Amino acid sequence: MTKLMCDSSATLEEFLDRIEQLFEADVVEAAARDTQFVQRRSKLTGHIFLTSFVFGVMMYKTPTLEQLTGLINQVLATHGEHLTRNGLHERLSNNAVEFFTQMLSHVIRIQLPSSQILRALKDFEAVILVDSTSISLPENLATLFAGSGGNASSAGLKIQFGYDLKSCRMFYRVQASTRPDNASENSVVAEVPPGALRLTDLGYFLQEGFVRLHHKGAYFLSRLKRGVTVYRRSADDTLDPVNLPALIKDLTSSGAEWREEEVVLVADKVALPIRLIMESVPPEVLQQRIRRLNRDNKRKGRQTTPAAKLWASVSLYITNAPVRKLAGSACRLLYTVRWQIELVFKLWKSEFALDQVRGQQKERVLCTLYAKLFGAFLTAKLTTWVRNTVWNTARKEVSEYRAAKVLQTFLPRWYRTLFQSPFQGAALLREALAEMATCLKSSQTTRQYPLEMLEELFE
Repeated sequence: MTKLMCDSSATLEEFLDRIEQLFEADVVEAAARDTQFVQRRSKLTGHIFLTSFVFGVMMYKTPTLEQLTGLINQVLATHGEHLTRNGLHERLSNNAVEFFTQMLSHVIRIQLPSSQILRALKDFEAVILVDSTSISLPENLATLFAGSGGNASSAGLKIQFGYDLKSCRMFYRVQASTRPDNASENSVVAEVPPGALRLTDLGYFLQEGFVRLHHKGAYFLSRLKRGVTVYRRSADDTLDPVNLPALIKDLTSSGAEWREEEVVLVADKVALPIRLIMESVPPEVLQQRIRRLNRDNKRKGRQTTPAAKLWASVSLYITNAPVRKLAGSACRLLYTVRWQIELVFKLWKSEFALDQVRGQQKERVLCTLYAKLFGAFLTAKLTTWVRNTVWNTARKEVSEYRAAKVLQTFLPRWYRTLFQSPFQGAALLREALAEMATCLKSSQTTRQYPLEMLEELFE
């Protein structure tokens, strides 16, 4: 069994103390009064409401009001009190939504001690992964969150989510599902510290965003969007368009695996020097891409052009990171790390049913959504602690999905402990973390896991 607590226990104590403060009555009640969720003495305190709602969604995914009142009444019964379903329904107000929003900020601010930051990609202060996931909502919420319509709901929201692969520092934004990923605010420049690397897919391609990151002293790695012109600076300091088709043909005909060019990206009248990394794709990948192109074009009544097939024969990456920090040969493999955020969304939807909503009332939908995000963010903090600790001390990878499953088995005990004997909460969490640390990925000779790959490339 992997020993979890290999570092100084002081750092663990500090981390567990921050986790426990999320459910500490005084802390929660202060937020409840600040948002006016609690305005006078009530049997349904902010502490009982938050804890029962969060644990309700973590245990039941999309709980009914009956399930939530059942959890609440387990606590109230010790005081000889009882809450009805309608009583809970009446408390699902705008103030309750604001209360959840404030408590979410407490979860996000929990930081791992410096000793627990992932010891990989040391040349970057952080590795920020950004992506979005969309959720359909009841039609009556279309004025609040517009959906795409058509075969989809006319109401829907999109969660923009980013997190640091190394420290699990995270941020989020809830917006209408019609808002494009490459909207200016989704470049999240404010969330990317100097020296950090941001990884995003083509949906976030925004030249102005790249310029803003560069001026801040941060780095980016992205695929190059087809149709975007890059330039080469000539001897007389003019910018000449690069003939990308010619470069691609030259690469594929040479038999080389990859090639790098120094080019310029223009945005907001700024000429940004970047590196263009071109990598040939294997024949089976090319055929897969062409089949997908043919299928999409057939649906649209078009033919796949030779130019599209040529573009499919390579992967083109752009970055402003210097070679000493990111070798051209490592770009493709590092870019695949972006898929870690897809695994996060998969966990959200499978274990927290984030894409499922119950009820028609706006406030109930939003309270449930924010409670699910609270549980998801809390789980991420705990699983990241385990993953980083095990990797930093034993160079073994933990399955965060399986670790989250183990955490679920502790939820009923944890819920009771918070009300019956909160002083025992740290001991219970220690037990949970130790059990989660046993969820190791099995060794495979035919496949490298992400952390193994990163260590091989960058250590």
